Amino acid sequence: MSDIGCGSGWNAPDMSPWLHEALQESSQIYYGNEMGGLGEGGSIPLMGLLSQMWPKAQFVITGILGPASNAHGPN
Repeated sequence: MSDIGCGSGWNAPDMSPWLHEALQESSQIYYGNEMGGLGEGGSIPLMGLLSQMWPKAQFVITGILGPASNAHGPN
């Protein structure tokens, strides 16, 4: 038998207009382009917990990693 666990998924709500505008402006200032976004089927169980604790909060989740970072595996 193996040690397999699972966590609940999370569905991000639509961005509030103020957050969308702030991200667009920041992206233009720092990168000279419009912001980009990507949704995927993976889950981050912590996000469901945070959204239960603060249901009106807006979250910005980034996936900035370097080569060989091993974010989802043992280092």
